[in-house]
Amino acid sequence: MKLTPEQKARLKALLAIEATKRSAAEVTELADLQGKAVAAGYDPAEDENPLDEKQVEALITKSVTDALAAGKLTPEAIAEEVKKSLPQGKQLTADDVKTIVDAAVAKSAGTVDTKSLVAELAKSLPKAVNADDIKKIVEDGIRDHSRAGSKMQHQGEGFAYGIELPIAHRSGNLSVAQKQLLNACLMNMTDEVLDRCKSVRPRHMNEGIADTMLTEAKSRGMSMVKRVRNEAMMGGKAITSTTAGSGLELMNIDISSDLQMRLYIASQIAAAFVSNEIDMPSPTFPLPMSTTRPTFGGISAQGVSAVSSQPGTQNPILTAVKFMGIVPYSYEADEDAVVAILPWLQASLASGGADALEDALVNGDVSATHQDSDTQTSKAAGNIPAATLFSGFRKLAIAGGLNTDISTGGISSANIKNLRKVLNKYGLVPKDLLILCGPNAYNDLVALPETLAAYQVGQNNARILTGAAPNIYGIDIIPSGRVRENLNASAVYDGTTTTKGSFLIVHRPSWVMGTRQGFMIEIYKRPDLQQNQVIATFRRAFVPLETPSASGGTPIVVLGYNYTS
Repeated sequence: MKLTPEQKARLKALLAIEATKRSAAEVTELADLQGKAVAAGYDPAEDENPLDEKQVEALITKSVTDALAAGKLTPEAIAEEVKKSLPQGKQLTADDVKTIVDAAVAKSAGTVDTKSLVAELAKSLPKAVNADDIKKIVEDGIRDHSRAGSKMQHQGEGFAYGIELPIAHRSGNLSVAQKQLLNACLMNMTDEVLDRCKSVRPRHMNEGIADTMLTEAKSRGMSMVKRVRNEAMMGGKAITSTTAGSGLELMNIDISSDLQMRLYIASQIAAAFVSNEIDMPSPTFPLPMSTTRPTFGGISAQGVSAVSSQPGTQNPILTAVKFMGIVPYSYEADEDAVVAILPWLQASLASGGADALEDALVNGDVSATHQDSDTQTSKAAGNIPAATLFSGFRKLAIAGGLNTDISTGGISSANIKNLRKVLNKYGLVPKDLLILCGPNAYNDLVALPETLAAYQVGQNNARILTGAAPNIYGIDIIPSGRVRENLNASAVYDGTTTTKGSFLIVHRPSWVMGTRQGFMIEIYKRPDLQQNQVIATFRRAFVPLETPSASGGTPIVVLGYNYTS
């Protein structure tokens, strides 16, 4: 068996170390390599070829890995390991080495980024180097750049191991999601800006992220989504802005999981249906389900069989559609500026996705002519509004005859009670229901006299004191700017009568959301605008398990309309 280039390079490096200075591990390793060399007929003394890039990378990778494994995290210790790994007597100018090391450690911004350092050295050193030169320059370079800051370890709740948390938004001191987003931005940055920042253009979004960290981030993201789904199903309240402000932004998860979590936080409606999400194995996925139960009854006599019954079944079809959002940033943004705006980019992409998803869920209509004239106009102009991607709650309620005129009384507890009656058996369990309302309707709900004063509901629940209306009759209330309050008397927008409001009561378990693709990030360069545009896409499907119908026995949504908002 032939020796690999890495084994040859390591053998020459070990032979270059004085015998008295070799560690016990190095002696054992050398003996092993010498045995393999003899078997392969390789004589390192006759090999006069200079080290190539791959060999240099192998040497430095091992030396730095050894230093880290031994807990030698000081610049001097790492530099000493690098020195020992390189053969003696080879030459490279000090200026060349200094340029390489400075470019590598500058990106670490206070930390020894091992993978980045090794990659830069290996890429830029086609031949062996003078060990003393590189020792001094690596040592000085890391020390000079290590004054800016550090990372800390935090034992997160629910994790059996420490997680790295960034303490500042700086290149090299970022979460996995931010590093991925930064790489995507830098991949399309102009050469002039990259040169000014002494940066290297990443080849892909995951460059500079250790495989172990990337795998861990993806795994945490999947666990986070699963946990959120379970907590939502069990009635937990984990998805809140408080949770986000208490450290969610620092979770070491990948960009897709990060944006998905932020979408749930930005949209209470999306968060309410997270427990109904299923992963779609294909873009179009029939969901087999039973619509009726088998019939049980008594038997007339022993040995006489009961009358058999056949459970009804149907296959609602989940068809994934793509949502896309674009956030631009200018050519003039240098690396530090891009790092500074990463949180803003993440928040913009997630909140935009949340708003689009809410629009589709509430106002969606896939008909050739959309129910709302302003949405139809946008569609005709060549745009594809989010409200044309699904059939939403309002459209299906009207189509199924599940709309109730509440022009008399408007937003009142009596009308909420009457709408709940329309749901029949689907309205029996309050925790299965959601009230979706617009801003004006929400303010009316807060002011309902039944729960306004402390003497009626207690000091802690009086809405005149809290200013909030979390529920009524035990039904959770979710306000949304996408629940329209500028409709006509028929609960659609026509541009003429724009004074009528609407609100919905939805039976949550009767709807399913399919997830085909998490957030994918791409960058598109627009020279005409002198901009780079960050493009985020995700794919979702949304259907009722059964078609909502007043006459068909499936009143799973009801619309209150035609009241003055």
